[in-house]
Amino acid sequence: MSNLLIVFLLANTAGQMASSSAVTRSPGAELYYKALSKERKGDMEGAVELLDNLLKRFPEDSFCDDAMAEKARLQEENLGQPAKALASWKALAAKFPHSRLARRARSRIAFLQKHLDQGGEVLAEYEWLLKHGSSMKAYEAVDRMNSLLHAHPDFSLKTQGLLFIAGLLEKLGDFKEERRVLEEIVKSYPQKREAGLALVKLGRLAMEQGRLDEAQSAFERLKTLPGAEWSKAAQDYLGRLHQLKTGHWTFWLALAVWVLVLFVIVLAIASVAKSEGLSLGLFWPPPVEVLLFLLVMLPLTAVVWVHANQAAHALLWMTVLMTPVLTGNGILLAKFGVSAMGRIFWILGGLVVIASCVYAAVNLSGMMDQVLHTIRFGVD
Repeated sequence: MSNLLIVFLLANTAGQMASSSAVTRSPGAELYYKALSKERKGDMEGAVELLDNLLKRFPEDSFCDDAMAEKARLQEENLGQPAKALASWKALAAKFPHSRLARRARSRIAFLQKHLDQGGEVLAEYEWLLKHGSSMKAYEAVDRMNSLLHAHPDFSLKTQGLLFIAGLLEKLGDFKEERRVLEEIVKSYPQKREAGLALVKLGRLAMEQGRLDEAQSAFERLKTLPGAEWSKAAQDYLGRLHQLKTGHWTFWLALAVWVLVLFVIVLAIASVAKSEGLSLGLFWPPPVEVLLFLLVMLPLTAVVWVHANQAAHALLWMTVLMTPVLTGNGILLAKFGVSAMGRIFWILGGLVVIASCVYAAVNLSGMMDQVLHTIRFGVD
């Protein structure tokens, strides 16, 4: 009896699962997933054809809003047909105004209606370049975007296109041309948001390259743009710039301390060499502390280089600055030793020299801005 009951329960459960599957899987589901499969294989036109088929055969299917959204996306992003995409998004918003996809449809309608001012081909080329420009040769992408903007000077997305060009020029290392493009945005379109973005890029570029007065000029100009957003950004950047300027003079002070200490060490070693005669034994073998220092720093720099190139540069500069100081210090210690009273001054002097080398290394690697920002605001 119990066996019959188990068989009955299993059969009933299987029937319920089959019934549930039949209810949740709509007639258009198979066509929809076939369309996605074609899309994954790169057949975008075939995918759109299947989605059209779904919409014609099953106009009330629960997958219709998904099918219309996917069709519109493929037309806009993959087939270069923004005008057709606009019609598809409009159809979705009209037929399914309460769908979870209606908000996206209205957003795309607003965008396409605003930026189809020069025709579908222009917008399609622009969007294609934004999507694929990073995988092209940078100069080729710059030339194509420049050609597009010059041929259609009234294109509504021209300022965004110029920012795109500036980004590629920075990637190429053509900073002079990048600055020219950014200045063109600021001069020609001062009321647009892109003018603010251009001034931020100009200021940050100047900061990174050590042209602090030029950076200050860019951020002061940023303050004059309309909108609280730019005023606040300008104040933040000017604060960072002030710290950098202070750090700039401190860097030269740190470097001067290093040069002075190294000069004194060289004079002391030269005096020893003069009185006892210059020999290889004075420098070889090198002090143990130097070997230990290099044994730690060189592998550490190699490991960090893979993950954080700029931090690795800082470690490398630290190694370059510290090695001659440690070497000279080790030679003199081995020769003369340190008295009990002198040990205090030796430790204090050593700390000053180490701090100076670390500070100079961070500056030379271009990391001072990031370090000061982290100290001020914490880790992002």
